[in-house]
Parts: sequence; C-alpha cells; structure tokens
Amino acid sequence: FGRVDILINNAGRGLKSELIGMTAEDWQAVIETNLTSVFLCTREAARRMKEKHIPGHIITVCSIAGLFAAPNYSAYCASKHGVAGFLKAAKWELRKHKIKLSTIYPGRVDTEFFDSYQKPPGKRQMLDASDIARYLVAIATRRPCTIAAVRCKVFAKRILTLLGVK
Repeated sequence: FGRVDILINNAGRGLKSELIGMTAEDWQAVIETNLTSVFLCTREAARRMKEKHIPGHIITVCSIAGLFAAPNYSAYCASKHGVAGFLKAAKWELRKHKIKLSTIYPGRVDTEFFDSYQKPPGKRQMLDASDIARYLVAIATRRPCTIAAVRCKVFAKRILTLLGVK
C-alpha cells in the first residue's frame, strides 16, 4: 500500500463469561482483536501519513463498553476501555503531524456479532449498521471535534430505545 488518507478501525470480538471461569486464552483473544489490532493499524497508518506528510484522519469504532462496564463482559469492557485510553493519548501525539483521530462509541449494533449469543438482544435494542456507516462518512469529512455530538446522538438513541421510545 502506498498513500493512506483515512483509516477506519472497526473490529470487535465479544466474550460473555464470568471472570472466574474465563481462560487466559479467551482473555487474550479479545484483547488481540479489540485492542492490539487497533494499535497496530493506527500505528501503521500514522507512520504512512507522517512519511507522506498527509493530514490524515483515523476513525475508530469503539463501543459504549469503552465508557461503561457490564458484568460478565470484563474482557470486552477492558479491551474497549483500553482502546478509548489509547486513542486519547495517541490524539495528542499525532496532532503535531496533522493526523486527526475520531472515535465513536455506539451501543449494540445489529450485525452478525450477536449471532453466537444464546439469547441475543432484541432488535429494538440495537442500532442499525447503516446509521453507523453514515456517521463514519460524516466524521471523515469533518473536524474531529464534532465527534462528541455523534457520541451523544448514538448514546441518546440507545437510551430512548431502552425506554421504549421509537
């Protein structure tokens, strides 16, 4: 690959398990997919953007689990909190190279991610993947400071859905 203008990090591996019963291998698989992959892709894209003096934009789809926590999801929540912290630090480092970082924190999105769950969440409790795609396109064309509005909108939609408001 040569030039990189925009990177969209979008990976997720879930694990529903009580801490006591979780294996180190399960923990590591979640961390590798959700956190290490974001580090590796972000680092490589930033290196290429810096090399070519490209004012790039790195956008990461994190998860609302990067802001909150839930029982039986300690590995997933830890990985997404790690992503949130990593990106906050990286934002300061990459600013001097004119590389913007944006993050969105959606709630549950209606994708195959939940197919393996014995009791998947109801569709009414999920965001539509096309909404997230629209947010990503909008974010890619704006300054990263608009991300707070997107994060609030996604979070607000989740709260309204949980309250039964359509």
